[in-house]
Amino acid sequence: MPISAAVKALGKTALREAASRASEMRFAVTRHRAGEAQRTWGLPGQKVIALDFNPALSLPEARSASAQLARGVLERAGVDFFLCPSPSHRATILGVTQENAAAALSALAAAPELDGWRACAAGDALGNPVITPLGASRLRAVGGVRLWRVQAATATSRFRSGPTEGVEVLFFGANEDRPHVLEPLVRREGLAGLTLEQTQDRDAHGVPQVWARGRDVQEVGFPIDVVYTWVDGADAEWAKSKAQAKAAVEGVVFTERSDDESRFADHDELRYSLRSLEQFAPWVRHVWIVAAGQRPAWLRDSDRVTVVDHREIWPDPAQLPNFNSHAIEANLHRIQGLAEHFLYLNDDNFFGRPVSPEQFFRGSGLANAFLSRATVDFAEPVEGEIASTTAAKKARGLVLEQCGAYPTRKYFHAPAALTRSRQEELERIFPAEFAATRAAQFRTTEDIAAAGSLSMAYGLATGSVVTGRIRYDYIDPAVPDGAARMRRYLKARNMDTFCINDGSTEESPEERSATHDRIAGWLEEFLPVRSSFEREEDTVTSA
Repeated sequence: MPISAAVKALGKTALREAASRASEMRFAVTRHRAGEAQRTWGLPGQKVIALDFNPALSLPEARSASAQLARGVLERAGVDFFLCPSPSHRATILGVTQENAAAALSALAAAPELDGWRACAAGDALGNPVITPLGASRLRAVGGVRLWRVQAATATSRFRSGPTEGVEVLFFGANEDRPHVLEPLVRREGLAGLTLEQTQDRDAHGVPQVWARGRDVQEVGFPIDVVYTWVDGADAEWAKSKAQAKAAVEGVVFTERSDDESRFADHDELRYSLRSLEQFAPWVRHVWIVAAGQRPAWLRDSDRVTVVDHREIWPDPAQLPNFNSHAIEANLHRIQGLAEHFLYLNDDNFFGRPVSPEQFFRGSGLANAFLSRATVDFAEPVEGEIASTTAAKKARGLVLEQCGAYPTRKYFHAPAALTRSRQEELERIFPAEFAATRAAQFRTTEDIAAAGSLSMAYGLATGSVVTGRIRYDYIDPAVPDGAARMRRYLKARNMDTFCINDGSTEESPEERSATHDRIAGWLEEFLPVRSSFEREEDTVTSA
């Protein structure tokens, strides 16, 4: 009976994983014999040895340092190389002609500063590299080498650098059909063939001019900001004003738990979301934190972050204070100085691993929308309905009336890719809906999600938004499955973004306290390194 292609593929995957585990074990034995102390993580057969513990570990800095180190080794050895365009969330790429490949490998193998670094073929999968000595003949025949060093924040931390913080040396060889063209022997997006003369004509950074004079059409070449909405629900003055506003509201149909205290609870998520931004999305130009006259006590002054008061962006100050996230979102595009392209995040959104700007925007400026499998029913909104469903129904009616098309899907609770011009256009088209939403102090069934379902649906209908793909998870930490996924994710770290959405499950005060401790402890374990946005004297505490 013939073996199916799927079974063959699974077999090949299993073999690659086994080869990767075996190579890691051989590497561990080699380093142990060299006198290196063993610090391990993971399951049996998947142990990792950290070569260095760095309590201030910065993945962007580790990536830059790897490139500088490899460049220095090749320069001292007199090996000619050129700098290639590299995705911002991947290892830096150095190009070497095939005739210089052996000299490059020899120089790297002999460099004492690379002792203990891992090496594998550049074509190996990031998750299953077969660690190979730099002097091995295998590397000369596989089109290039990837080098990286493992650093960990502490002896027990799973936050560490890896292959994406390393450097790749790719070999460029002649094409059989076009012998005058040199092409990378390992395919990389954005790298196309060029002549030997073109590799020699470089800019001041060592990039061939044919690449340096522009950018790939798929690459983002514009600034991107991030906007957070944040509230400290434990602030006594804020809580008092919320209670007074709630008491004054009569005859309004609210969405599910629109004024529940759990929706406003602060578990220090913003602190860790900013840590994730700095580690995994360092390309962000500026951070804006929209708040109701509050400021996180741990936030330090920085030229990269601005706290924006609701009064600065609200057209009618008489509508304040406001406790409606939809109302706040309807004003984000009014932030003075905000970039045309920006990502909108709640403070419970996090980047989970290095991401690129192209995952959110296309090089042309179009935004990506991330469709959920969940659909929006066609029934009329009702009291107590989930706010995202009610807002999506409202958006569907408006977009259908304006564009003759309607959405049927919800969107991931992931960073929303927005533009000021799209939001301004929406306000011009739907002024009454924007005004009514801003006037609602708590979520109602008449709200629009101006920075969510309305913006995405309108953009998809008019061509300013396209569908994208992202690895994402939505976690309720109060349920057993959510807590289990959190524990697994500490090891896997395989999501581009994720949301830890507390408040979806009703809990007793004791259960809420336990959930708070679970979130706070998990976040510190996930990202233990303080960001540049935090005061140095501040320490993380659990309430």
